[in-house]
Amino acid sequence: PLQEQINSCSVNLLASELLFERKESQTLSTFESSTLAFLVPNLVGFSTVLSEMEEDNPEVVRFSCRCCWIAALYYNKIAQCSSDDATAAEAEQFSLECLDRAESLLQKHSLVISTKHLSVHEISMEKIIARRCHISATYVVSKARENFSALTKSVIGRQDGDFELEDDEKKTLANIAHALIERYMSGSTGIIDELLDDFLALNDAAVPSSKEESLVSISRLPGSRRSILHIIVTSLYAADKSTAPLIGLYTHLLERLAARLKSSDSGSVATLPVHAAVVFVFHKLAKLPFSESDLSKNALIIAGVVYTLPRERDVMEAVSTLLSSLREKSDPSNEGLDIGGNDGKNYSKSVHTIQCSFFSKMVKDLIFQRRAIGEHLDSSHRKDRRSKLWQQELLRLADSVSTLSAHLSNMLSLYPVHNSPLVRTLESVDYGHAPLCQLLEAAIFLWENLQSVGNSLNLARSRLLVPVGSLLLSLSYPLRSTSITISPAE
Repeated sequence: PLQEQINSCSVNLLASELLFERKESQTLSTFESSTLAFLVPNLVGFSTVLSEMEEDNPEVVRFSCRCCWIAALYYNKIAQCSSDDATAAEAEQFSLECLDRAESLLQKHSLVISTKHLSVHEISMEKIIARRCHISATYVVSKARENFSALTKSVIGRQDGDFELEDDEKKTLANIAHALIERYMSGSTGIIDELLDDFLALNDAAVPSSKEESLVSISRLPGSRRSILHIIVTSLYAADKSTAPLIGLYTHLLERLAARLKSSDSGSVATLPVHAAVVFVFHKLAKLPFSESDLSKNALIIAGVVYTLPRERDVMEAVSTLLSSLREKSDPSNEGLDIGGNDGKNYSKSVHTIQCSFFSKMVKDLIFQRRAIGEHLDSSHRKDRRSKLWQQELLRLADSVSTLSAHLSNMLSLYPVHNSPLVRTLESVDYGHAPLCQLLEAAIFLWENLQSVGNSLNLARSRLLVPVGSLLLSLSYPLRSTSITISPAE
């Protein structure tokens, strides 16, 4: 009878493996899904009893290991697909328990077990350990989500309506933040992509920027599942912990976002556009307190990202917001600043690194856009300039040039042009002969051509007039001027 039961369960095991493999590539019918949900736990239960009775039988070990392996895969899949934090954590926990059972069985027998019906064609000690490491890492995330969700429900459910956190609740949030930061601060591409994909997939633009916003987030039921980034940020702020780790996290996210923009691959899960996410992260960085050490560690990465970003108005304004925030903190007249001596010099040097990268990028882009406008003006006969498509393209180019000119004139007003460290950085950037002369020629060309676009394009002229004029003044003024702010035309 025992052998008959083993034979019967072997057929069920084979059916489970085939159904699971089909589930990986296509949607199962309701009957097939129900069958798989029935077979897997029963196979685990039978194999557990069987292995205790026949623990020295190699065939029983093979059968039991295959049951534990398919169960581990199945419950891990449930965890990945579940939108309920508690269900996901419970499924991953059971998946780990199945892998532990399989490992304990294999420790007594030197076996490599064939699983030719699955994408992983064999079960070995190495495969089990690798799978467990992967699930253990994701279990950290699932458990953190579950604990955060439970704490939120506890706070919301208070009868007295008091949303102030108790010390033990702050400790729970601190532990959640620590566990997640420890996972994602490794900076490896795959781990950061996991954090980024989760943020984009959940379209989570409500990540808080202060303790007050975090407490509001905890005290309200979310309209949708919160992102991992949201949980990390909220937990740090609400637990009154240092936000320094967020600088590293945001910087790594910027690096991956820039890579996706460069490859024009925003990922299949990007419901929140990657472009908007870049703007979002820059604004979040601008609100964080940077120490000299924080900025020194991340300045080169931020500078590299800035140089590769698209020439869109909202992106450039977001970078400018970050630079304004950093410059304000490095201003000696800022009495609230706690940076002095060598730290102050190093801080200013890091700000300068980002600033020079931004300046060099905008000079390069303006020279490029000047050529594009020149080619556009020369590309058609005068009668073609009345066409809607021609005018729309000129307006698009004018918007870009307006934004670039405004930001360049603002940055040039920080130093005398003849002795500007920003201008000196142009010598180390490769975009042709005498880049400063090219920049001046571009500004003069744009100014002169403001009069030649025709009365029908007064809108383009109005968008360019003040920013280009300001750029010309900034380039020609030999002395340090009072810093002014020129906003791109709306």
